[in-house]
Amino acid sequence: MEERTRQPFNPESQLNRMSRAARNPNLSVRVPRGPLRVAPGWLLAGCAFLVALHQIGTFDYWTHLALGRALWSAGSLRIAEPFLAHGRDVLAVPDGWPFQLLLYGIFSAGGHAGVGVFVAACAAVAFAVLWRAVPTDLSPHGKALAWAFLLLVAFACRHRFVPRTEVLAYVLAALGLFLAARWRARPSLGVLAALGGLLALWSQVHLSWAAGAVLLAAPVLLCPRVDFWRACWGNARLRPLILVMMAGAGYGAFWALGIAASILGAMGQGGALAHVTEMQVLWAVPEFAVPFSFVAALALVCSWGERPGRLGRLALWGLSVAIGSLAARNYALSLLALVVP
Repeated sequence: MEERTRQPFNPESQLNRMSRAARNPNLSVRVPRGPLRVAPGWLLAGCAFLVALHQIGTFDYWTHLALGRALWSAGSLRIAEPFLAHGRDVLAVPDGWPFQLLLYGIFSAGGHAGVGVFVAACAAVAFAVLWRAVPTDLSPHGKALAWAFLLLVAFACRHRFVPRTEVLAYVLAALGLFLAARWRARPSLGVLAALGGLLALWSQVHLSWAAGAVLLAAPVLLCPRVDFWRACWGNARLRPLILVMMAGAGYGAFWALGIAASILGAMGQGGALAHVTEMQVLWAVPEFAVPFSFVAALALVCSWGERPGRLGRLALWGLSVAIGSLAARNYALSLLALVVP
């Protein structure tokens, strides 16, 4: 076979191809790989890092730090409750133990400044992943609008990127939204299995996984791809796997509904969470409600878009806004989900 030689890059020939493509829309142009192609993602990640880099001011930080230290010292998840009087042998498995272990490890290595950098890095990773979820077939103007919208979301929810368990939940939410976008573009059982594994991990990090399960399942359910499922079911070797995945999804839905019911009960009159500020409806907290309303209004305009797929986009928008409005603490997760439609 004759060996093909690599031709040197010729700017004039590249410009000629771009000129012919401008005259003929059906002629595709190959975009050269290089720094310019990945620059928007890096720039967005850098901006998200900067807006999330602020002084630690949340009281929960000390609680998570103390629990992380107790977990590290005990070398086990079953520890004596560190906030009770000495001599009380009360065992607990703290919620969010992965974050607490990680937090204490980062604090031991880099102090409070290291924790602040870690939180900002989580914001950078989350928005870099969300940028990857933007459809690649958008026009340059569409991509610019998507980039600006993501930057606006990063600025609007910067106050929720703090050293609490939610910060890892936002990274997992971004990964899940990326997988949901991959499913809509090209469905596969591997993507669904990855979504299931991600939610299983999220359930060990923070209770927001119940709301996240709804936000991640909605794009899949609104894009059912009956042809794909018929092809999979027609393969006898895949049927047991599909049944296992359906059983796992049913169990996860039942578990998520139970958690949601318990949280709603605690938020009701006389409940343990009834007087917690961040568990109030979003509109009771103006500093969250105002930026949320502005970003949601812009997302609604973008979701309207072209007629094909409009109903599904509006349904996803309504679901995200409803979850964000239910409790003030959900507003950042809801804003992240508004990127998908």
